[in-house]
Amino acid sequence: MKQEQYPYNVLPAGHGHYTYLIMFRGKEYRTTTNNTSATDDYQDHDNDRRRNRGAKALRAEAIRRHNLR
Repeated sequence: MKQEQYPYNVLPAGHGHYTYLIMFRGKEYRTTTNNTSATDDYQDHDNDRRRNRGAKALRAEAIRRHNLR
């Protein structure tokens, strides 16, 4: 997966919620999620497979929520 496709700035936003940013076609989008399994997978720096799985889940959620297809 390309580096710019990863979510970045995954920050806690409340009880069980996280806010993160993605780049899509040169624009930045901010999304809030409660998908803690995806954020935990993405923040696991020891296992690249889990990190990619979490990144893909967060990216797909942001694309779906912002209607970016």
